[in-house]
Parts: sequence; structure tokens; C-alpha cells
Amino acid sequence: MKSHGYVEFSWESNILYVEAFGPFNEEGVMEAASEYLSTILNRTVSDFSVIEIWDEDSLGSPEALAYVEKLWEQLISNGCTSIALVVSNSLQRGVAEKFLPSIGKIFHKKEDAKFWIHHGRFT
Repeated sequence: MKSHGYVEFSWESNILYVEAFGPFNEEGVMEAASEYLSTILNRTVSDFSVIEIWDEDSLGSPEALAYVEKLWEQLISNGCTSIALVVSNSLQRGVAEKFLPSIGKIFHKKEDAKFWIHHGRFT
């Protein structure tokens, strides 16, 4: 099956920004996960945080989301100290709440996620 959904990555100091676009199928999640892991394995910092930004169409099947949950576990085992997830709607929030790891928090604004990463995640 053809891959659906894609991600873009950028580093700002020790924060990895991940922007997700479109609905994801399993193939799309697997492709994105491979790029994601490659990005963190080639980083220049030891510990890092992630801010994921989902567009209004970003979501996937239960199987695809289970793969995302495993990906987040791999991030943690590779030095990720916090995951801020910026969602576009309440459906995404409800789905993400079910599998976001304990080092994660959900936001509706990128600015709030950045503030939490820089100031609030330890309080």
C-alpha cells in the first residue's frame, strides 16, 4: 500500500521539532518512524526534548497509533526527557491521552508547549 502522511524535522538547540501532516496509515507511520529515529540517532546533544505538532488531519488507525506509542518509548530509551504534543482538535487530544507516555503533555498552542519544555516540565 502507498504511504500516507509525512513529517518534517528541525532542531533548535536540544529541542527536536516534528511537524506531522495529513492522515497516516501504517506504512506512513513506519516511514516517518524510520526518519524520526534516524534524526535522533544523528543528533549532537545527549538529552533532548521533542515538540510534535500535528496538523488538523494528523491521525491514524489504532495499529498506526500503537506504532507511534512504541516509537515514543524508543525516544525515551535514546535520551528524550520530555514530549510536548501540540494537537489541532479535541479528537486528536482524546486519542493521544490514551497512549502519551508519562514524560509527555498535550497542548493546543506551540508557544505553550515551548514554555513547558523550557520552564514548566519539572513542576
